[in-house]
Amino acid sequence: MKNPVRAFAVAIFASVLALGGCARSQCAPATSAQKFPAAADITPAAAKALLDSDPSITYVDVRTVREFAAGHPTGAWNIPVLVFDDQGGRAKNAEFLTVVEANFEKDAKLIVGCRSGSRSKMAQGFLKDAGFTNTINMLGGYNGRRSSGGGGQPGWSQLSLPTESGTGGDRGYEAVKMKAGQ
Repeated sequence: MKNPVRAFAVAIFASVLALGGCARSQCAPATSAQKFPAAADITPAAAKALLDSDPSITYVDVRTVREFAAGHPTGAWNIPVLVFDDQGGRAKNAEFLTVVEANFEKDAKLIVGCRSGSRSKMAQGFLKDAGFTNTINMLGGYNGRRSSGGGGQPGWSQLSLPTESGTGGDRGYEAVKMKAGQ
């Protein structure tokens, strides 16, 4: 075997496809010339396989700065889609699209993730409406999503995929919003 790490990643990706991690029509192709489907949803394992297969793909974590700092997928960028007030109320981050547009081209390949998959789906909709053409929502987010039937979708951290903590340095929200003049 020439490259056992690559062979393992390909085997994992193929397994995810075979087990229904995402339909072939919903997964981003490995070639960077092709586009993601507009409304694709994928599992964390499929997201990891895509990130490993194509260095032009970026994971954008749309959770709060505090959530991001506590733990996030290795290499993720942080651009919160919602902000919370002192009473726990939520509102759309008025800077969200401005910051994304300052850091990524409209055809950038972006996997969008949050805590459980709800905020990332919302963010994906905002990006699509703003003209971003290559976004994928990661189901289950970082922490996973429980369903009323007791099952659910495990998240990135539950699958023991690579994580890191902290602000993210030049990928953290304070750094990336500077590019937008915010």
